[in-house]
Amino acid sequence: MNITDLIGYHLRRAEAVTKSDYAKVTFDLNISPAQFSALVVIAKNPGLMQSDLADALGIDRSAVVHLIDALEAQHLVIREKIKTNRRKYLLYITDEGIKIRNDIKRRLDDSNEIRLKNLTLDEREQLMHLLKMIYSNSNSTDPKQHRS
Repeated sequence: MNITDLIGYHLRRAEAVTKSDYAKVTFDLNISPAQFSALVVIAKNPGLMQSDLADALGIDRSAVVHLIDALEAQHLVIREKIKTNRRKYLLYITDEGIKIRNDIKRRLDDSNEIRLKNLTLDEREQLMHLLKMIYSNSNSTDPKQHRS
């Protein structure tokens, strides 16, 4: 067996390239990939609760608090207390947050176009579909469920 026979090897290499590309195109913005993801989700879902953001991003709820703290400190999102439940907050993206999200999206689109230039549109769609299948199967991590 060779290391190149392992799907995990290729996924890890693809992840490393993707992280490197993200770092190169956003070096001047001080926005992590998780923060960018949060901006995208909040922009699409104004008034989203923090707990729902955690679910959407697949991260721990306590991690969302730190994520939102950082975005709020940069004036990219605002947190609004729910009048009926003072322990819960609704999240909204600011105008500055929208500008940053759009700027990063444009930069990533340009970077992805270079990275994926040898793939047809159908191949790109197939790649996205296959990746979604891989991580959607991750909900079942019990090794007993994967035995033949």
